[in-house]
Amino acid sequence: QRFATTTNAATGDPLTAASIVGGAVTPDGSLLYALDSTGDQVLVFDTATAARTATVPLDHPPTDVAFAPDGTTAYVANGAAITVIAVASSTVTATLAPGIAVQRLAVATDGTTLYASAADGVHVHAAGAWSTVGPANAGDLALSPDGETLYVVGTDSVTPIATATAAPGAPFTATGATTLAVAPDGTAVYVGTGTGAILARRAGGTTVIATAATSIAALDLRPDGTALYAATAAGVLRSGEHTS
Repeated sequence: QRFATTTNAATGDPLTAASIVGGAVTPDGSLLYALDSTGDQVLVFDTATAARTATVPLDHPPTDVAFAPDGTTAYVANGAAITVIAVASSTVTATLAPGIAVQRLAVATDGTTLYASAADGVHVHAAGAWSTVGPANAGDLALSPDGETLYVVGTDSVTPIATATAAPGAPFTATGATTLAVAPDGTAVYVGTGTGAILARRAGGTTVIATAATSIAALDLRPDGTALYAATAAGVLRSGEHTS
């Protein structure tokens, strides 16, 4: 379902498919890539018309999708593969194989590096080669706006990794962490948890800014940072806390 962020009102008809487990919008806002886990496929929708424009088959159920910053390429995690899709044609151009089932993806701000979280850490694909860094049981990933830090959800914690050196920093405690998002100005890291608590990590420490009735499945922010959205089984929670 689409919502107007200024009014929180639903707009247009829902985009329908068998079993959507996630998705992402292209950087220019023109297309939605919806992940259909039942059909092992990516469904591509025009955001202006809500019409489905393409279907991209996969070998396994998808778990995440991320776009190159220039919007030309989509990366879709499915099983132990990452399918590379040319956005302009909705065609598969390559398959990357980190060698382990992938959970979440992130693409560096310059588009040269792909990050894939897995049970044994974060797999980094750069210059045609793979390496592994960070904590075990890696989950959700989020990059700082300047691209200098990758934040990784681990077991009851979040670990920052310096992207220039791939060196992990000191993790901070986030009990039951499930997902995260970084403020547009880089001053805060928001963490959703399995208990429904939403944490804000700033230079001064970590605070609870909101609590939902159920686990937080995903977090996102308005581009200006004036609202934080949390997806839960009961609906979407909106927090009006400003990030600055």
